[in-house]
Amino acid sequence: MGTHRFDVLSGAGVDDAGHVTISTRSRAGSLIRRFSPDGKTMLWQRYTAQFMNRTVFGPAYDGTVVFGGHGGYNRFVLDYQRTDRLDTWVAITSDPFRFPHDYRWHRTDAVRFPNGKLYLVSDAMHQGTLILRPEANSEIFIPSVFLSAMGRGTDYPPHRPIDPERPTHPYSRRVMWRDLNGDGHFQPEEYVVIEPPQNQTSWFVDSKGNFWEFREEYKRQRQDPPGFLRYPLKGFDKYDNPIYDFPIRNAEHFSLPAPFAARTRYEGDLVVQRFYYDAEHDRMFIAGYPADYAGPRGGAGAALARYDNFTDPQKRHLVSLIDLPIDPKRQYYHIQSVAMVGDLAFAGLGRAVAQEASVLVFNTRTGEYLGAMFPGAKLWGETNLLDIHWALNAFARQNGEIIVTCENNWKNLQVVYRIPPQPLVPKTAPTGWKEKKPMQLEAIDPGLR
Repeated sequence: MGTHRFDVLSGAGVDDAGHVTISTRSRAGSLIRRFSPDGKTMLWQRYTAQFMNRTVFGPAYDGTVVFGGHGGYNRFVLDYQRTDRLDTWVAITSDPFRFPHDYRWHRTDAVRFPNGKLYLVSDAMHQGTLILRPEANSEIFIPSVFLSAMGRGTDYPPHRPIDPERPTHPYSRRVMWRDLNGDGHFQPEEYVVIEPPQNQTSWFVDSKGNFWEFREEYKRQRQDPPGFLRYPLKGFDKYDNPIYDFPIRNAEHFSLPAPFAARTRYEGDLVVQRFYYDAEHDRMFIAGYPADYAGPRGGAGAALARYDNFTDPQKRHLVSLIDLPIDPKRQYYHIQSVAMVGDLAFAGLGRAVAQEASVLVFNTRTGEYLGAMFPGAKLWGETNLLDIHWALNAFARQNGEIIVTCENNWKNLQVVYRIPPQPLVPKTAPTGWKEKKPMQLEAIDPGLR
């Protein structure tokens, strides 16, 4: 991006003094800019990035570098010394002319892989996962590895192998693609068909580059119990594409722990709705429906669990089990997204009305409820509308401050919460699934407000 670079020019005008005003529109967003009469100086601009459904912090930048929009389509810089607004839109990370099949989805992760380079991971909530590698001396990220879901009716990406057993559903086959020739395009010879086609439900790429997957019980054979698969990063090819070996037989298996392990589904919903693995501390966070839960369904489920030493069967243990709110009588009144940083967990309600909690905060080490966060006066007291599974993100800065970004799909923006360093003082926790009734939040203590 630059002051004199226009992405899909959509309008132009000149006032009586000769100032030139232009507007642009594109998949990335829109701009309005005013220039001096000679066209050499940009006087001001206003912009909006398109559909800001998730943001992610670039590691090692202390919370100042943020990727936002579909799959990190835009890069922003945050200046915490500013008082008017935090963000400056500095780059578009996709080149649709050179890489027309760089199609990104809702979830974004920014992971610095063991080769020292920053990769973007884009996830479509059960459609597929695309890993993008950085282009040298550029803001652009290039398609690198794609892992498809099974049984999804989509024609992406091109040249995907056809399943001979289901010719009327040519894109139901599960495949992996890697950019073998380094051109960022999908060629037929670059695909590998994954056999057996295990039932994918959710993916995650950890900070060490390992690929995680939660797998429900395999429906056709029902020979393997549900649990987590970890596909270790095998290294990198000469184009810096990460290398994986995706058949089940080459994955590390980790059983689904209690209290989720007693069943694989709850009234049609998967028991595990969200999961996050902290590779530095070998911690697994699981949100979903415990085996003894008998209440309503919605969003991320009824409980959030933390397990330490997750990959060591002898040392793995449940640290905390936290109630999450669900109320079927109120639309979107459930936790839609969770985010973890250190010992803190943030749980965002799908939609909340004024004077009620938008984001609940918990101490995962003790399971204690710490309070709730609300938008400030700049947003007129409005609360969030969370739409996607991973609409929250959290980052701990070097000075101890916690930054939480929260999707507001109602107004196409991200709410940014700044939490100064403070003692973790518990509040009175609302009731929840253990009492077999929805959590009651009407009288919640604002706490961290």
